[in-house]
Formats: sequence, C-alpha cells, structure tokens
Amino acid sequence: MRLLFLICMAASLLLPNFSLAQDSNLPREVAAGREWPQPAELRTKKLIDAGIYTMDSKINSRWLAEHPEFTTTHPFDGITLRIPLDADWCKTQGLQDGLAFDDVVWKKLAVPHEAVAPAVADLKRAKWGQLTDNFLWWNLRGGTKILKNADPESDDDWKVIEHNAALAARICRESGLKGLLFDTEQYGSFPGTKSHYPFGKAKAEVLQKRGRAWMKAVQKECPDIVIIFTFAWAPDLDQAGFLAGVKDFINGMLDAIEGKARLVHGYENTFYYGQRPGSRFTREGFRGDRTRYDEAVASMRKWSSFSSDTKKFAKHVRVGMAAWLESDPWNLWSGWPSGTKDTIWSNLPLALATSEEYVWCWSEHTNFLHTLTDPVPGQTGLNPYIASLTNQTFNTGKEAVTRFDNDFATDPLMKGWYFDFDMLDVARKKSPDQAMPVFLREGVPYCWVPDKKHLLVGNAWTRGPEGKETTKHDRQRRRYVRPIREATQTHTFETAFEFEIDSFGTDPKKPILIGLFHSDRPADRSSLALRIGGPKDVSIVLAGGEGVWASKVGGGIGTGRPYRFEVKYNGSGRTLDARLVERGGDKSVCELRGPLPPEVNDLRVDEVGVAQADWLETETPPAKAYSYLVTRVQYEEKWLVSNGD
Repeated sequence: MRLLFLICMAASLLLPNFSLAQDSNLPREVAAGREWPQPAELRTKKLIDAGIYTMDSKINSRWLAEHPEFTTTHPFDGITLRIPLDADWCKTQGLQDGLAFDDVVWKKLAVPHEAVAPAVADLKRAKWGQLTDNFLWWNLRGGTKILKNADPESDDDWKVIEHNAALAARICRESGLKGLLFDTEQYGSFPGTKSHYPFGKAKAEVLQKRGRAWMKAVQKECPDIVIIFTFAWAPDLDQAGFLAGVKDFINGMLDAIEGKARLVHGYENTFYYGQRPGSRFTREGFRGDRTRYDEAVASMRKWSSFSSDTKKFAKHVRVGMAAWLESDPWNLWSGWPSGTKDTIWSNLPLALATSEEYVWCWSEHTNFLHTLTDPVPGQTGLNPYIASLTNQTFNTGKEAVTRFDNDFATDPLMKGWYFDFDMLDVARKKSPDQAMPVFLREGVPYCWVPDKKHLLVGNAWTRGPEGKETTKHDRQRRRYVRPIREATQTHTFETAFEFEIDSFGTDPKKPILIGLFHSDRPADRSSLALRIGGPKDVSIVLAGGEGVWASKVGGGIGTGRPYRFEVKYNGSGRTLDARLVERGGDKSVCELRGPLPPEVNDLRVDEVGVAQADWLETETPPAKAYSYLVTRVQYEEKWLVSNGD
C-alpha cells in the first residue's frame, strides 16, 4: 500500500465519607479522563486486520479454514483476506498457479464461479471465533501482466468488470463475509503512459456511469454489503495523482447504492495520528489526542460536499478510521529487528472510540502467523493491548457472561478480560540502544504471570521510554475486569475472589478494590467491593443510587497470606451476605450482611475484577504503590426476580 503523507496531515471508595458525583447522568471520568476511551465507546466497534501479511498468498480462504488455532484466537474482530483461484481453472486460461481473485478482477477476463467455488467451500467450513466481520481485499491494480487491461470507456470491457464485481459480492453472500475492503490507490499505469490504471484516462461522466453499474451489480448479489474505502471523499482525491478518477467512480457508487448497504470512509491518513517522534514518518511526532480524532470525524462529515448526493451520503456513508499498529515484539515477521524506526503505531483505542463502527488496521512488519510458525520463546504471542481492546467491542454478543470460574492457568485475555490503558503511554524500551520503544507488559500495572498462575496487580502508573516518570490521573477509570451480564438488585448472584497481598502501599486514600463494578460508572457510584487501605483498614462497601452501605472497618490481615472475599446476594429478599475470610479458616475479617438499606436503591454491576480509585486525582510512584496477586475469580448469576415479587 502506498502511503499518502500529504495534504490533510498538514491541512474515598469507598471511604465512608467520599462524595457522590453531582450529575448522576454523566460519569465523572468521562469528562475528567476522557482521553482514555470508556468501554461504552468501544461497544459495537470492529477492528479489522488488514496488515500487509494478509496479502501474502498463504493468508487465503484455504489456509484460514485449515488453521482454527489462528482464526479462533486472533485478537481482532475481523480479517481481510484473498480468494485463491482454482489451480485447474488457471491452467485452462494459461495462468500461473497461485493467483488470487483480486489479481484479475480489473482485467478482461470474466472469472466463472467454478474458479472460486473451492474457496467459498473453505470459507463455509472455517471456524471464525470472534472474527465476525471479515472482508475481501479489493484493489485497483492491474495484477497479472498476462491478461489485457480493461478500458472503462469500452462497454464490452466494462461488462467483464461488472461480472467480476458481482462474483465478489456473491462470494461475500455465500461465505458470510461482510463485504470488501476497497483500496482506492491506483498502483499501476496504462502501458506507455503516466495515466494511472484503471481510472486515470477516462472522462468523469464515464467513470460515474461505471460506478453506478458496478454498485448495482454488487448489490444484486449482496444487497446489504459493506464496503470500506481507504480513501474516499476528501481533498486528497483532487490532489494526489494516483487517486485520479476515484471520486467520480465512487460518486457513481453513491448514486446507485440503496437499501441497507453501507460505504465506510476509512480515511487512511488517520493512521498517522499518534505516531511517535523519531519514527519512520515524523521527527516531531503526530498528534493523537481525542481532539485530533474529533476533528477528523467533523472533517469527514463535512466532506459530503465532495459527493454527488449529500442526502445519500448522510444515509449510506459511515465515518471509519484507519490505524497503524506494528505488534512489536509480540508478532514481528521472523527475523525482523525489534524497536526500530519502523515500530509504528497510532492511537488505536481512540480510532475505535471515534469511528462509527469500523477501523481497518495496517501493518508492514507484523505477521500474526509468526507465533504459529516461529514462536518467540516465553511469549504467548497474544498482544495484550490489542486483545484488551477487542474484548471490549462485544462483536459476538456472547462476551457478557452469566457465570465463569477463572484460575488464571491460561491468559485471562483469552477468556474475555480487559483492562484500561493509554495507548500513547504504554511504550517502553527493552534496552537503551533501541531506536523506538515497544509494547511491553510493563506499560500497565497489571500482569498475568503464567508460571505462577496468577494476576499481579499494582497501582503505580509510569510513563516514558524507561518508565521512570510517575503518571498523574484525574478521576480516570483504571480496571482489570471480566464483563458479566448486567445484574441489578433484582438479580441473585454469587461471586468469590482468592488473593494474597504482597504490599499494602503507603497511601490509604488509594485503596485496593476487589469486587463488582459498572462499566459506565465510577467505583464510588455503583459497586460492591472489598476495600483495603492497609492491614487494619479493611471494609466491604456497597454503592448504588443515592447511598452507600459499608461494613465496620476490620483489620488484622497481612502479606503473603491467602484470603477469600465471597459475596452472596439474593434479589428476592434484597439481602446481602458478604465477607472476607482467611482461606483455611472460617473467621471473618469483616462482613456486610442484611437487607439493603433504602438509600442504596440503584445497584447495577456488569464487571467483575479489580479497580483503582477513579473518583479522585491520583499520582502513585512505585515506592508507595500496593501490590497483590489474584489466583481465582468465580461468578454465577442465579436467577432474576420479576418486578412483581
């Protein structure tokens, strides 16, 4: 993919005396800490893997069908793939083996269904896991030189192009793909000219006519198709030579589109946002804050003025985003050095948060097959930052569970857990001589320790390539949790946590919090949690609605000793039985039992796990931080009580 770097880049919880937020409809961390996307902003979004490795002939329908260990664990919501042409059919056409369908779609060769039928069969038997939204690569390139180029000015030639477009849509419909990822950059030229192929020589009115016919042919086979553009309506289309004619063609598509079909403006230049100083494309770095993304969204909506029909634009065009992410060191191409100027990433969480649905993700030195073919010793190959994001998109509809039992023998991110982080602050250098920092676990104070089978949790957030600067947070949500189906005071449920304290830290105003929380509310507004401020400062606190119900402060706990926090809530009688005990004994350190008081009138929880104090400004250096490990978490929703009970 040619990189267009031009034009538009320049153009106290639970302390008994904590105060409640003044506006119950606006979680305070959204306003104060909105640089980090909230889970609600990521729900229903889709991250589509479109790295250069997906263009490799190996990543095709056949390979994906034969490798469920890849498709069921890949940390994306979808992948872009190629369709191999049947080898026997290629021989009959005098074509070399190994060609993909997109190599010939702009040539004067009508591809029959029999040439792609084996690939469709492969896609039907693939086990996709969480890859719910998958796309075909669709490029504007000449492909194989054996075949003749099609001329958009020729009606006969264009009938062939329409046929191939209809076949692509049929492939999508038959195999359950969402649609096409349409790379609108023209990579080749007409022979003997500087005119870019295939649109560079045709008149505007001809291209618009061809775009209409192309879209009609596609929708006849797949009425609800989704087409993601790398470049669409933008100033670039009039200023970059290799985009010549694209605006006219996609305006024709817009003229013809109907029904529920969607065109996604996945503006490629947004994948620069947040790239670090000194990386491949920038000495100073590119802005990647929320304001920058909000500006891009506003611009893309205004760019409807470049379209032929602003009303249809508003109805059918959706704002998408692009992201660049080299998964270094987790998934580099075999032999590629780590921490070079090519270790590039943009602010992927904000790209997802500000898109209307889709973000396509580019990479050049990342190959997610690496962990299958040439694994790095000691690594699971699962980039925790990508996995944490896509565990929050809820694209399968099965993420919020009603029961689970996790003992941390396997990576919790493979079971739907997720954590909060700032994409622009997690980079660290493995050694001083690295040109660029990389994605290391040390970027966040949560770490799954596979050999000890526990989750290690702290509260010291640092920043900078060496991780030596302490980060200050202003009421910022910071959790490591697993989603559950929302439970209220009408539900009956049980949960239990087994853990040990390594260090209590030295700041009781920033307590350890273990329990149930709500994804859209601060911990002091909606939670049922164990609060540990020190060895003699332990309590159980229920917060919901207008009030807080807290146990008496207990004490006498110590480091290196196993504890179990268990909760039983009965929605029928609105009664709670929660206590902390030392494992192996039955004496409660503290307990909270009885019917809910009237002021606790809106209990809502949809996350189970650990949290930090998100209702105040915090700045915790490592020397003052707490540290504990979680060895097991259980949750089960029992039943729901009707309003009439």
